[in-house]
Amino acid sequence: MVQSIKCDQSTKRDKFPCGEWDYSTNTSIFISKNDSTEEQIEINSFVTPYGLRLNLTEDGWEYIWDVSDYATILKGDKRIEHGNNQELHDLKFIFIKGKPNRNVLRVENVWPYGNYKYEDLALNNVLKSKKIPLLENAYGFRLKARISGHGHFGPYNCCEWDEKIHSYRFSDESVFNWTVWKDCGHNPIHPQGGTWQFDRAGWCPGTAIDTYDFEVEDKVEIDSLTVDYQIEMFEENGEKNGNYLMSHQLISYGSPNFKNDAAILEIITPNNALRYRRNLNINDGTPTIKIRNDGSGIIRNIHFKYGVKGENTQEYTWYGYLNFLEEELITLPQLSMNNLDSTIEFYVVIDAVNNNKDEQHLNNYAESIWDLPSFFPNEVILIIKTNDNNRAKENSYIIIDNNSQIIKERAEFPENTIFSDTLILKTGIYTWIIKDKKQDGMIRHWWERNSNPEKVGVNGEILFKNMAGDTIASPTYDFADFYSFTFRVK
Repeated sequence: MVQSIKCDQSTKRDKFPCGEWDYSTNTSIFISKNDSTEEQIEINSFVTPYGLRLNLTEDGWEYIWDVSDYATILKGDKRIEHGNNQELHDLKFIFIKGKPNRNVLRVENVWPYGNYKYEDLALNNVLKSKKIPLLENAYGFRLKARISGHGHFGPYNCCEWDEKIHSYRFSDESVFNWTVWKDCGHNPIHPQGGTWQFDRAGWCPGTAIDTYDFEVEDKVEIDSLTVDYQIEMFEENGEKNGNYLMSHQLISYGSPNFKNDAAILEIITPNNALRYRRNLNINDGTPTIKIRNDGSGIIRNIHFKYGVKGENTQEYTWYGYLNFLEEELITLPQLSMNNLDSTIEFYVVIDAVNNNKDEQHLNNYAESIWDLPSFFPNEVILIIKTNDNNRAKENSYIIIDNNSQIIKERAEFPENTIFSDTLILKTGIYTWIIKDKKQDGMIRHWWERNSNPEKVGVNGEILFKNMAGDTIASPTYDFADFYSFTFRVK
C-alpha cells in the first residue's frame, strides 16, 4: 500500500508564499472507540518546504511512502485528516492487490499521538512504562516511533536545533537507543528560502519526519510487551521548555507468508525521480537498487536481469547474506550507453532467488525513466565567484572520470574572487562535485542581517562556459553540503 502526495505551489495565501513557514503536515486516521470517542493514529508526517526561491517544478513535488503497516485501519468508512493552510496537496492512496510479506493483525498507539514538552518527557511525567496485552495469534511485533523536535529554548535552540538521545526500555532491561537528528544538507528540495540547509531534530523543510522501526519479537513476555520511553535529561539552561511532536505505535503481524522472496524496493539510479537528485552518485548509467528479504529463509544469492527497454538484456548475480526484513543496496554492472542519446526507460527484474523461483512475483520488477547526461565540449571553462568573510576556504571541487579517477581538483578557493579553470577533457563520462565544509553552500548569510550585518557577505556564482563564452551550465550556489552533476564528452 502506497501513499502519494503532491505539493503544488500554484495556490498561495496573500501574505505567506507556499511553504514559507515550517508547518508540520500529518496524515491521520481517526478510529471510533466504544465510548463514542475517536483515537488519532498518525500514518505519516512531513514539514512543508520554505518559500521565496522555492521551485516545486510545474508538476509539483511528489512524496511516496509505504503505509502498508496501516492496512487494517484503511478499510471501510474512515475520517482522514491531512494538510495545512498553506499548500494545495493532492493525496492518493494506492492499494495493490496481493499477499504482503506478512499480514498486519493490529495497529495501536502505545501512547497518544501529541505534542509533548521536553521537561515532562525527561522527568517521566508522561509516556510512562506501559504493559501492552498482545494478540494470541500474533507472530511478529514492531515498535514505530515518529518524532520531531520544535522550539527555540536554551543556548542550542532546543528542541528544533538540538540532537537528543531517545530510548525504548524493556522488562528484560534491554534498551534501544537512537538519536533524533536529520541531515538537511542532502535535502532534494533545493534551493528554497529560509535556513533549509541546516540539520534539525528529525526533520528538514520539505521532507518527511523520520520514522524509526524496531522489531521487538524477542522482547515479548509470553502474552504482553512492557515498554518505557525515555529521553536524555535536560540541562538547566532553559532547553526544557522545548517540545517534541510524537507518535509511538505497536504493529502486530502474522507469520511470514513466504520463505523465498526478494523484493525490489526502489531504483536509486538511473532515475529521474526528484527525490533522488541529491544523491552523491555518479549518474553514469550504473544501476543502484535497494532490495529487501521479504521471506523467512536466508537469501544468499539473487539473479537479476536488467537493461534499457528495446536494447540488449544484461544479467548479474548478487551474493550475500540477508535475514528476514534486512535490506541491501546493490550496484549492478554499468549499462551499455552506446547509441543512447537522450531519455531511456530502465528496468530490472529478479529472475531467481537462491537458485529457485521467487514465491512472490509482484515485487520482482521495477522501472524508471532516465535522462542521459548532457554532452559537453572537450574544452570547458569553469568560472567561480567565491564568497567573502573567510568562507571561500570551506569550498572544494573535484572532477572524476568513469573509473572514479580524479581528473581535476581544487582543495581551496581564493577569497572574494572571480577565477576560472580551463578543463581539457578526453572522450568519456565525468562527474563534477563541489563541497562545503560548513554545509551552507555559497549563499550569503542573510540571516545575520540584523544581529551581525558585517557577516552577511555575498553570494557565490558557478558557470560552465564553452570556449566561445556561451554558458552551458549554471549550478546553484545554494547547494548546502554538496552539488554534483555528470556530463559526457564525445
